[in-house]
Amino acid sequence: MNELSQWVIDTKQKLAGCPEVEYNTYKPTDGELNNLCYLSMKYIAGFDMRNVDFTMVKTMGGDPQFVATLTEQFIPQLATYIWDHLMGEPEDPTVATIEEAIEVIRDMLYEQDAQTRDSVDAE
Repeated sequence: MNELSQWVIDTKQKLAGCPEVEYNTYKPTDGELNNLCYLSMKYIAGFDMRNVDFTMVKTMGGDPQFVATLTEQFIPQLATYIWDHLMGEPEDPTVATIEEAIEVIRDMLYEQDAQTRDSVDAE
């Protein structure tokens, strides 16, 4: 088992499972999508996201209508972008492992209050 897979398992066990929003009815804001991309790139690939990276992922991932639809149309594109563009298509981790890690980051993000998860200001 690789380090990222172990992190996914460990972190899932630590999550409270109490998101601040209803995944099936809440539309993600641009700030939340930005933070999902930034945190994923930073902690999965060790890459400081640039504006162009976020723009590319948003173009590929579209405009998700609900948090629940992120797993269908946004997270797969973000994972592929990280795996291909930032990591150079490694054998390990796989795109599927990266997707799973991004879903954990999503859950961590949505357990935070609205102001925190929507903020894109560095403090």
